[in-house]
Amino acid sequence: MNQATVSKFIAASLSQKARGSHGSREGMVVTISRDTGCEGIVAVEHLVNLLNKYALQKRRKATWHYVSKEILEESAKRLNLHPDKVTRLLNAQDKNLFEEMLLGFSSANYPSDLKIKNTLKDVIQSIADEGNVVILGRGGVSIVEHSERVLHVKLTAPLDWRIKQVQVLENLSPVRSKQFIERTDRDRKAMKTFYLGREITYRDYDMVFNVSSLSQEEIAQAIYEVIIHRNSLK
Repeated sequence: MNQATVSKFIAASLSQKARGSHGSREGMVVTISRDTGCEGIVAVEHLVNLLNKYALQKRRKATWHYVSKEILEESAKRLNLHPDKVTRLLNAQDKNLFEEMLLGFSSANYPSDLKIKNTLKDVIQSIADEGNVVILGRGGVSIVEHSERVLHVKLTAPLDWRIKQVQVLENLSPVRSKQFIERTDRDRKAMKTFYLGREITYRDYDMVFNVSSLSQEEIAQAIYEVIIHRNSLK
């Protein structure tokens, strides 16, 4: 999805909220969470294409979109920060940034951790309220309340398989890849725990896929079938 389209979609969502409206509350919302090393963008793009073809066949006006990094970009815009700095502030691992705050730059230049997380939550919830959207990552499963119009999906795979994927994607050694996975998974888990108020479990997901044994197209097709079936029951 191009940035102009995403910006218009998010702007419409936030405009609805400003007017005291909560979107259509009819269109479905799909959140897709991933373990580190489990890419999902191909599945998401394929899913959105399938859903839009279906909508066209049924002569429905609603158009499906997907968002991921755009959530971070919109949040950064509202916080008046660069997206990279938002990511760094969210990661307690970043020792250098905290040294910046302590040794030369006033902490007043940086929003609090709570403000950043609440901003992310507000942006995600506003997008979800609009409906007909797939939210890739960003803790969506822990923010968007479970209901008949929401489908929470998890992408996972065995650790050894994920290590090999990270080796290629990040150009790291097996040992460094394992450390990267453990650190990133821990950060993602902490974020979800913050929003949920408890640790997330597999029971919080409607569908769980092993990406090491299923293609991205197969995953997209399976999610698509559930969405179409659920819509047919209304």
